[in-house]
Amino acid sequence: MATLRRGWIRPGAGCPERLDPESLRFAWSWNRSGRASTHAFAASFPGRAIVLRGRREQMRFDREHVGPAG
Repeated sequence: MATLRRGWIRPGAGCPERLDPESLRFAWSWNRSGRASTHAFAASFPGRAIVLRGRREQMRFDREHVGPAG
């Protein structure tokens, strides 16, 4: 789960995290607006597509196809 920290700077990014109305609007509307266009964009590429729906699926995929972390 993500944690919001006021004034926190993400390591390596060099810019402070911010929680403003524009960022909230983007996050709130993602499933209605951005998700469909992102899936359509991904579908335009040839070959096999793998869609991971959540952290558990990502972790299982990593274990089965990438190997142990570290």
